[in-house]
Amino acid sequence: MSLVSKFKSSALAPAISVAWVLSASLATSAQAEESAMSSWLPPAHPIVAKAIAPWAAEVAKATEGRVTVRMLPRPSGPPHAACDLAADGVADITYGLHSFTTDDRFLRSQTGQLSFLGNTAAKTSVAYWNAYANEIKAQDEHMGTKQLG
Repeated sequence: MSLVSKFKSSALAPAISVAWVLSASLATSAQAEESAMSSWLPPAHPIVAKAIAPWAAEVAKATEGRVTVRMLPRPSGPPHAACDLAADGVADITYGLHSFTTDDRFLRSQTGQLSFLGNTAAKTSVAYWNAYANEIKAQDEHMGTKQLG
């Protein structure tokens, strides 16, 4: 099972409803590409240390070093601006909670943050991911970015 699959099925995934976004300007050429990641959580936080850092290492390994992820030394902006930071090209990769935004652009996506939607985090995460992409079409709320998942 890949690290991404493990993260999706972990108890953290639905609880934090992380939105991974990648700026549309990320190159897809054969050249080596370093992607700058802005994190508003400290490096020792479990989400960073146990999910993001291992994921970044897996990206480099899976691409044989053609793509690397460099954590920026400090946040590029506040948590509520994460999606805008990626869409505007300030950072290549960001993450955040949909409910952190100061407007209503992620109303469909926020359904994943509702409590007690299922009996287990793993089943709820899979159900939400399927509904997200199909029934509620929440991906339409992320125009200008690409979600990683």
